Amino acid sequence: MKEAIEKSKELIDKSNTAARIELEKMKIELEAKSQLFATSIGLISPQRYDSI
Repeated sequence: MKEAIEKSKELIDKSNTAARIELEKMKIELEAKSQLFATSIGLISPQRYDSI
């Protein structure tokens, strides 16, 4: 019984890790799209890395 509980905890941890990775990917993608949208309609000026 104890082994089954440990095994299920490991599976939950693995699935949570995968879910966290997917959420982080979505967050990065949405931030990039937001930045692109704001730049394209002129709300902010594009960042230039050569001037930094």
